[in-house]
Parts: sequence; C-alpha cells; structure tokens
Amino acid sequence: MKGQALRWSKADRQALAQFSGSEIVRLVDWYRANVGSVPAELVFAAGTLPARPAPSANRRRVVPAERAAAIAAFADAALVPPFTWSAAIRFYFDSTGRAVSWKLVKETRDVVRVAGENEARRQSERLVAGEITIGQWQAAMADIVKMGHGSAAMLTMGGWAGLEAETWEDVAAGIDFQLEYLDGFAQALQEESYPIDGRFWQRIVQYPRSLTKAWWHLTGQEMFKRGYDLEMNVLGGTENCEDCLEQSYMGWVRQGELIDIGDRQCLNFCSCEIQYASSFSGATWKDELID
Repeated sequence: MKGQALRWSKADRQALAQFSGSEIVRLVDWYRANVGSVPAELVFAAGTLPARPAPSANRRRVVPAERAAAIAAFADAALVPPFTWSAAIRFYFDSTGRAVSWKLVKETRDVVRVAGENEARRQSERLVAGEITIGQWQAAMADIVKMGHGSAAMLTMGGWAGLEAETWEDVAAGIDFQLEYLDGFAQALQEESYPIDGRFWQRIVQYPRSLTKAWWHLTGQEMFKRGYDLEMNVLGGTENCEDCLEQSYMGWVRQGELIDIGDRQCLNFCSCEIQYASSFSGATWKDELID
C-alpha cells in the first residue's frame, strides 16, 4: 500500500468530529447520493432546520454564510418532506397525521449503515488496488464514520432541530472515539503489520457499523430523561456472542448496568435491541405504535 497514515493528534480528531453549517449541507448532499428518498425524507423531517452548535474551545464558529446555505438546502420547496416530528412524545408523523412506527425508523438507520458499509468496501478496494494512498483512505473512512454518527443522531432525535449543544458534544465524542482506532489502523497498514485478509475486510465495516452504538447510546439517554430508568436486552439475529446471551439472561436492570451495544464481544456486529421501562409507573416504552 502506498502513502502514509495521517497520524491525527487529539486536536485533529476533535476538529474532524465537529459539524459546522457547511458540514450540515454536505450531509444533505451525502443523503441524496447514498440513501433512498423515503429514508432521506424521514431524516430531514419537515420543519426541522439544522440547529447551530454552541461554540466551544475546539469548534470553529459557524459563519452566517454557511448557516444561510444550510437553511436554504432545507427550504428548497422540492425537498419538503411529508414527515414531521413531535419532541413531546418522541414520534414521527406522516402527511396524513399517522404516527410512524419506529420499525421504519430503524430500517432507515440500517439503510444508512449499509450505505456506509458499501462505501467503506469501495474505498478499501481502491486502497488495496493502489488507486489511493493510506492517508486518502483514512480521510474517506473518517467521513463515513462522521456521516453515519450524524445520521444516527438525526434519526434518534427527530432531525437536526433536536440536536442541542449537549447532543452535538455527545455525537462528536463518539466520532472521536472511532477516529482514534481508525488512526491506529491506518498506521498499522503503513507499517505492513496488519494482513490484508478476512480480518481486514471484517475490520473496515466496524467503522460504518459503529453508528448503531451511537444510536443506542443516544436512545438510552433520551429514555432516561423521560423516566424510563430500566433496560432489557433482546437478542437479535441467529447467532449471539456470550456477552449478549448473558445480558439477555439478566432481564430488566437499571439503566447503565448492561454492557453497551458495540462494546460486547461481537463489537459492532451486534444485532440486539434494547427495551425500556419505568420502575415508577411500570410503563414500558412502546416504540412500534402509538395507542
């Protein structure tokens, strides 16, 4: 493989993990190119203009021109979607006023994940073929991580309008975490200490699949804010790792007692779901339909 790893510093990773106004516009373009029209419309729910991140020591301030461009991208009449979001009850609604099942929202999340996996494979094939350098590949993979985590946040929070400063910081922290591993991976490729075999192809898809970890992290936080202080692991797929089997055996536990999805033996290949309930009211979160 040709070229060298980028060798990001902590400050480099933190800067890469931020979303400016121009980044929001780029995410819109990424969706148009990689995700089907219905999922894209669901992400960009009507009336949810991109929220401006709060400034911080490591975040470049969004200039008015960028902000205007971001709003213009959402204001295009041809792009007005048929979905709206209710933050009060945490559900999407379609143009007829019917609640959208979270099953559809999760399917949209998976469409985004698959799009990221396909792009990760494409960029990695170019790397192996010598068409791009290790640094170019590393930058492309970082972009895939960023688009995936930003997308997971939008879907979970009802669009960019739901992303408050605290959420932006949380999303950035998750991206930074993945970029640290990616930087180490790129350096191993430069040093030729990582073989290009099945392990390589398995590892590259870990990065786009990490959006699922971000999804469940943000979902858990939202559920806790709404009084759902209990969680239970539900097995998914046909094969499960020992960690997932053990987490399911525990039944209902206090939030935070389960090993996070993405941190188990199966890493980001986990297909489990989490259910939520309140120890005070006894209510269980119904994420598929509204009564």
